[in-house]
Amino acid sequence: MMTDTGSFQYNGVNGDTHKILSFLLDKGIKQSEIYNNIYNSNTLSKLKILGCAINNLSLIHNKNASYSFLTKEDLNKNDYKKGDSEGIVNYGLTMKNIDFTAIFIEDENEADLIKISFRSKIIFLAINLQKYFFGGGHKNAAGGKYEGNIENAILKFKSSLNEFKY
Repeated sequence: MMTDTGSFQYNGVNGDTHKILSFLLDKGIKQSEIYNNIYNSNTLSKLKILGCAINNLSLIHNKNASYSFLTKEDLNKNDYKKGDSEGIVNYGLTMKNIDFTAIFIEDENEADLIKISFRSKIIFLAINLQKYFFGGGHKNAAGGKYEGNIENAILKFKSSLNEFKY
């Protein structure tokens, strides 16, 4: 519940969400233990991967958008393990005036396959872009893939942004 609601900040959070949480608290859940298990249990490799993604972060000023990427080299040199890139896409939305973000990650096992995650915090729907990248999701979070190299995936992303007004 904590992760699916963005720690209770997303628009979909309502009174029912809090009623369920209240019920769970009354039953004795340990919210600080849950929080620590989710947010304070990073591995060194996950933090190094995060550092690479932040270092690779770029802005698209006229679209209030950002994107980042992780290459196979980034993953390999930092001992990438499944799950290390989970949630990294959200860091792009923490910048002032950024409403939409994406991350492109070269698949560690398949050549020429790029995994993509999209996030948005405005009316511009993340799911609008997934149709260009064979994916799915919902209005503020979606994912997809691209067959080809990471540079071309990013170029396609940038050009597809021009088709939307928000």
